[in-house]
Parts: sequence; structure tokens; C-alpha cells
Amino acid sequence: MQARTDKLITDLVATQSSKLVRYSLSSLMIVVFCLIGGGIKVNAQTLMVEKAFELLKKKELDKSWEAIQLATKNQETARDPRAWYVRSYVSKELFKADPRNNAEFGVEALDAGQTSMELDQQKKYHKECKAIASFVYTSYYNQTVTLLNSESYLDALGKLKALTQDRRSFNEFYAEASYLSGYAYLMLHQPDSTQHYFSQALTAGYRDPLIYETLASTYLDDNEVGKARTMVDMGQILFADDRGLKIAELNTLMKERHYERAAKAAEEYLSSYKKDTEVMLLYGTIQGRMLDDDPKNQERYFEKRIAIYEKVLKLEPNNLLANYNLGITYYNKGVELINNEEVFEKDIFEFDQLLNVCAGLFQKALPFVLKANQLDPSNFNALKALEGIYYNLNEQEKYAQVQARINAISSSK
Repeated sequence: MQARTDKLITDLVATQSSKLVRYSLSSLMIVVFCLIGGGIKVNAQTLMVEKAFELLKKKELDKSWEAIQLATKNQETARDPRAWYVRSYVSKELFKADPRNNAEFGVEALDAGQTSMELDQQKKYHKECKAIASFVYTSYYNQTVTLLNSESYLDALGKLKALTQDRRSFNEFYAEASYLSGYAYLMLHQPDSTQHYFSQALTAGYRDPLIYETLASTYLDDNEVGKARTMVDMGQILFADDRGLKIAELNTLMKERHYERAAKAAEEYLSSYKKDTEVMLLYGTIQGRMLDDDPKNQERYFEKRIAIYEKVLKLEPNNLLANYNLGITYYNKGVELINNEEVFEKDIFEFDQLLNVCAGLFQKALPFVLKANQLDPSNFNALKALEGIYYNLNEQEKYAQVQARINAISSSK
């Protein structure tokens, strides 16, 4: 029997929690405010402002907008905080009338309100300008919630842009909008933007376990283990029982090569959550790392891995990772036995026995790898595993068929 000299494929590992965040429409916010007027002396300098104000009260928004534009450009009223307050209010009303087509007036309302507050040393209009800003921000936020609930992540990011780029002190949504942007990019599988906005949210004071978990995972992918450890530790201080952070902790411990600690942490968690198959799979991977790190106890770790994956499959027979990892655990054991340096020192009888043991391991691996391939026919790792199994079982026709599929996938990339 011919044998491959390479230990084929390492485990498929789930390193990112499947935790999702949902924003219910019940969280939509409402802002109520009043238009202030009266008690204003009308003179040559303020006449156009009051004209705009009266038109605004009559709901003649287009004419009011024309008048207030002239007023804020006039040198006599260009530095009048009331003029800019009225401009902010008119802009808000235009935005409110048609948020989709008048989106620019939302930004205009914020800019005019900011100008009014900067000019208004007596703070006469501060409260009203902040109420206008809160209305605009809330409108953006409510639209974002609706879009996130419908998984329209790109559209949601369009709405969030105004909230995440605006650092004004009265932007009460800046921190949460940064978080929501990170979440949207996470769902779009854009790690760099996810990291940017989650970091921005953290800096702005927003706290959610998904931030720490995701940043830890990103840092591990970039091999910045120290930063990942910092995120995990900070997150667990605030959210000690969060499942996603438990998974991030296990992945970080593995990256730090603290396999015994990782195994103990996984065992403690699984003692309370006996049906968490994602953590079971991580526990199986930890056993694999221990197997590679401690050759003297390989058999113990091998048996543990087998038991873990079998337990997962009792709970979830169609679990792709469990089927693949169980099959590849048997397969790699067979390859290791064949590749042992002492194999050729054996006599013919012992060598034949060894080949039978290896064939038995490949036969055990086969149904699980076939199942993985059935669950995901395009999975390259499963195909490579099948190729190795058929090669070592000397099933040349099936080996050639799988090899043809592998070549077809490779040539299409």
C-alpha cells in the first residue's frame, strides 16, 4: 500500500462567535420641541429674519427658506444667533417634510444650529438648537434601526455616516453610531472597517461585549496577541459571563500556547453549557494542539478529540466542522503511524500489521469526510482529505475523480 508522507490538513476551526445583534423597532426615539418666537423687536436689521419666521409659522417652507438665506447672508444679521436659529428650524422642517429627498437639509439644520450656538453668548437659543439637532440625529438613528433590522447594511451605513463623522458635543448618538457602523461592517465581512469603527466606539465610551470579542479576534488574525489579550481582559471585567468573550478567551489562550489553561477553561464552561457545540469544537482543537505539543501523551489526546467530535455529532449530525475534524483526526493518525521513522525497522509481519491498522484508520475517516463533502461539495479541505484517503486506500478510480474536482476548483480561482 502506498502512503502519503505529509500529515494532510489541520482542523477547520470556528474562531469568531456567531453572536448577532438585533435592534428592535421598539427602540425608535421621538423628539418633541417648540418653536420660540415673540418678544422680538423688528427693525431694519431683523425684518428679513422675522419675515422668514412668519412664513415658517404659516408652513410656507420654501418661501421661508429663501428669506432666511437672504437674512443670514446680510451683513447686518449674518452674526445674529436668532437668524441662524430660524435657519436651523426651517432646515429641520424641510428635512422632516421629506427625509429621503431633502436629506441635505438635515445637515444644514445641524450646521445652522451650531453657528447659532457659537454666536449666542447669552445661550438664549441653545436649548432649542440642541432640540433641533436631537430631532435630526434621532431621524437618522431611527432610519438606521429600520435598515439594520432588514439587514440592509450598506443603506444603514449611508445613514450612519452623518452620525459617525459629526463630533459635535450635542451629537448624543456618536458613540452608538460608531458601534452600529462597526456592526454593519462586521455583517458585511469587512474586518478593517469593523476594527476602525469598533475602536472609535470604544474610545467614545460605548461598551458592548461584541466590541471586545471582535477586536480580540481581529488582533489574533493580525498576530497581535498582546492587544488581543488586552481586549479579552477588559471585556471580561465588564461582561464576565458573555459567551462570545469566553470563545475569544479560548482562542487567545491557544495563540499564547497556554493549552492546559485553555483546556481547563473549556471544561469549566462546558460543565455548565453541555450542549454548546461551538465551544466543544474549540475544545477539540485545543486537544489537537496539546497532542502536537506533548508527543508522550498523544494517545490520550487523540482519544479525547474523538470523543469530543462524536459528542458534537450526536447533537448535530450535520455539523460540517465536526464531521471534517473527526475524519481528519483519524486520517492524520494513520499518516503519523506510516511516517514514523521506526516503521522500516519492523519485520514483514509487524509492517503488515501496521498497514492494516493504518487502513482501518483511513476507513474510519472516510464516512465523516464524505459527509463533510456532502454538506459542502466545494469545500477544498474536504476534497483534499478525500484525495489522501483514496490514495492511501489504493482506490485509484475514486482518487482520480476527486483529483479532477480539485483541479477544476484550482483552475477556476
